Amino acid sequence: MIKLIGCVLIISACTQMGCAMATDKIRQMKYLKLLRRLIFETRAMVEGGMTFGEIILKLSLQKDYSDFTFLSQDTSSPDVRRKITEDIYKSKLFDNEIRQTAIDFFEKLGTTDTNGQLAYISMSLAELDEQISRFSENFTSQVRLCRALGVLSGAFIAIMLI
Repeated sequence: MIKLIGCVLIISACTQMGCAMATDKIRQMKYLKLLRRLIFETRAMVEGGMTFGEIILKLSLQKDYSDFTFLSQDTSSPDVRRKITEDIYKSKLFDNEIRQTAIDFFEKLGTTDTNGQLAYISMSLAELDEQISRFSENFTSQVRLCRALGVLSGAFIAIMLI
């Protein structure tokens, strides 16, 4: 009876681990798409003539971007750009490739004239679209695989321990 309870606990723990990995994949896709939307909205703000500080302030006030804590900076500070990029670097919201895209975007935002910023925004959007495309190619199968591997690894461990 104790072995049976132990096996059930092992299978449950491994299943939860698989579900956690699947949830992490879903979360990564959510934040990738949210970052793309943020950059897309930034294009309209740049076209409207807003400054870097005004853009950051407006984005930080939108509830959709509340998870992006790196936007909560004092925009009157001269080193706001550095603080934002440091916070993005420390953030656990993105994987390395997406993190670097976000850092590059905020480092260059507001450093050139309007046409230069719009060109850079277009390049950032194209890069994010490529990353979304690569990530979503096998997204559904990866989520299912994570869940299935959790259950199967739990069953395998339980069988090995019997």
